[in-house]
Amino acid sequence: MQSAARPARRGKYDNRHSAWVARLKVVLPLIALAILSTVFLLADRREPDGRARDGEAAAPVTGGRVARPDYSGVAANGAALYLTAREAQPVTPGGEIVAQDLRGVWEGSGGARVVVTSRDGTLAENGRTATLTGDVGIVSESGFRLTSRRMDVDAEAGRLTSPGPVEGMGPPGRIAAGTMTVRQSGDSPLITFTDGVKVVYDPDASNGG
Repeated sequence: MQSAARPARRGKYDNRHSAWVARLKVVLPLIALAILSTVFLLADRREPDGRARDGEAAAPVTGGRVARPDYSGVAANGAALYLTAREAQPVTPGGEIVAQDLRGVWEGSGGARVVVTSRDGTLAENGRTATLTGDVGIVSESGFRLTSRRMDVDAEAGRLTSPGPVEGMGPPGRIAAGTMTVRQSGDSPLITFTDGVKVVYDPDASNGG
């Protein structure tokens, strides 16, 4: 009697064991998926200063809009470009992204910066190019404070280009020109004005007057 009862117990144990194994086959993958999802949601893909890593866009998506998108990249010549916006919304899949309240920072390999801002703009989905429009402001650490209607950003070439009129103040005084470019020369930014350049000398301009 005692020896006959043992197989029955083993059968119940086997049934319970099989049921637990079946449950674990379902539960464990779900737990792993939840942990993995949490890691991706909480992982900070940005550098310690808050910028996204090189060549990487980072932003949470809310509905059809992207909140606080940003992009950073380093060109072959060593110049770095950082782009941020208050929000953006893709126009078409794989196409341009419309953004508002943009801010771009061009930084030479020596650390000197040129900052551009605008109300509106468009970004390529790959983050390599952007066009800033609507009251574009340009401020350089060398003392230029300029405005333009448009600024083209080429992250791969490490270049900023205003294809239309630009005007404002600089170390020489008041400046107006048909076009302007910012590119790296050595390890510093080189700002070049072309197409009908006009300069009104102001001795106080270099002193911030």
